[in-house]
Amino acid sequence: GKRTVFCRRYANGQNNAELRAVLSFLLLRRTKQQVLSELPEKEEHLIYCDFSEEESNLYHAIRLAAISRIRETGYTSSVILTGILRLRQCCCHPSILDQNSNPDNLSYSAKFNVCTDLISNFVSSGQKILVFSQFTKMLKLLYNWAQEQPFPSFYLDGATTDRQTTVDCFEHSVSGVFFISLKAGSLG
Repeated sequence: GKRTVFCRRYANGQNNAELRAVLSFLLLRRTKQQVLSELPEKEEHLIYCDFSEEESNLYHAIRLAAISRIRETGYTSSVILTGILRLRQCCCHPSILDQNSNPDNLSYSAKFNVCTDLISNFVSSGQKILVFSQFTKMLKLLYNWAQEQPFPSFYLDGATTDRQTTVDCFEHSVSGVFFISLKAGSLG
């Protein structure tokens, strides 16, 4: 019907049950409990990565700069969270930092190397892998690396236009790795 009719009928939460019934065939919403039986057992492995000396120096420089900035401007949440964000980015890969935080353009990452080794080992043993990250720059680095490897790789972030095709291609592949941003992956 027309927008005015829709607004009159369903505005202010009126007739929610009827609206839900009308739209139910368009929406697929399943709870974690409904999907749990389809998922493999969860496995967790803690893998420690030691910084190189250069990475360690950069991390400590960022930490000291964050502490100094906090003392200068006061203990505001935005300054604290910015400092923590930069430290987390440094732990992933120094090249995803901005130029001010990584003035020497350090491009080596122990975590990246460990991650690529793990991906290679899992894929060569016939497993399919999902790699999630909050940092799309980190995912792009890994995806670019994976593009040079002899196994299929897939990528999904907020800019991906045909999400379902990408998901279907991964699901139908025998092996491979799927890089997914946390924000895009949580949209369904």
